[in-house]
Amino acid sequence: MEQHEHEQQPVHEETTHEQPVTSQESPTVRTQRSPWILFGVGIAAGVVICGAVLFTTVFRGTEPGSDSKVAGFFTNLGNTFKGSVASINGSSVSYAKYVSDLATLKKFVENTPEAGFNFSDEELSDQVLSRLLINELMKQMAEDLGVSTSKEDIEKARQDFLSQFETEEAAAKELQERYGWTLEDFMNNVVKPAVLEGKVSEAFASSTNPEFEKYGGVQQVRARHILFKVDDPEKEAAVKKQAESVLQQIKDGADFAEMAKKHGSDGTKDTGGDLGFFGRGAMVPEFELAAFALDAGELSQELVKTQFGYHIIKTEEVQRGLNFQQYLIDRVKSSNIKIDKGVHNPFEELMNQPSVSDEPVVEVAPEETAPVEENS
Repeated sequence: MEQHEHEQQPVHEETTHEQPVTSQESPTVRTQRSPWILFGVGIAAGVVICGAVLFTTVFRGTEPGSDSKVAGFFTNLGNTFKGSVASINGSSVSYAKYVSDLATLKKFVENTPEAGFNFSDEELSDQVLSRLLINELMKQMAEDLGVSTSKEDIEKARQDFLSQFETEEAAAKELQERYGWTLEDFMNNVVKPAVLEGKVSEAFASSTNPEFEKYGGVQQVRARHILFKVDDPEKEAAVKKQAESVLQQIKDGADFAEMAKKHGSDGTKDTGGDLGFFGRGAMVPEFELAAFALDAGELSQELVKTQFGYHIIKTEEVQRGLNFQQYLIDRVKSSNIKIDKGVHNPFEELMNQPSVSDEPVVEVAPEETAPVEENS
């Protein structure tokens, strides 16, 4: 099977390790994100924690015999020749596994019209192949960091999932009837990779390896804001004047939360302007720059203007640590990735994202790839 090098394009970050948000959303401040995540980092972990709700954003099984003729053809091809659709640093992903998961995801999207998914075939392929390759890379990273999962780790995650249902039988029935998966399928395809990913992330975060120091810094902040919307350009001067007056009152000792409740013009006013914790990339650039520049407890001394109007910002808490997301991106970019010709490279856009390490090596593969065993 011929494989080839794919040209790389800049990525629009989908947060593969999305930072948690613990309070009210502010749709006028947060960036508009695609509902799918480029290489799925953290999705599986979210499934284990949140159960059925977030389970709807990952691969689901299909009813037996529901694959399309094309999918069935490639599944047979993969089973016959044991060919690989892609590899990362020598670890292969079989065609059979890729096509099976792709059919699963397509079926789930088709059966969930209320979710509003509107994916192209290429986007669906990217979602599946990137997750499978990341799973292989995560195993390599685990070995590098000396990390492994125990039976106790897996069993705890299993019980966390089952706790979402009245009985284990009810969980198994739900998985089988709606998604065509057995409980064991779910454990192998979602839970086990999620647990390993969590262990790798924890090991990285607690590492004292000096090579990881470049990934240090502020990873999340918890901030409050007061938004003064500018709906009419002719009234902008008056809105700005009001915002400046409120900012001065806060500087003079007025309580920020009370002022947010009184003057805020978005949904966060009811919680005193609290936006919860958020990471980089979650907010519009001007807002993020200001919030991350403040120390814990510090108030912005000037108004911050965005496309939505004028903001008064106060950063309440700052969380520092190692940026696992950036580390993972760099590991992908520096990996030896081979992808079969005719299959879109899911990391094409990722390769031009800012990096703190070496550039990737994406090789042209030989005419035939070595047999691989199907991933479970």
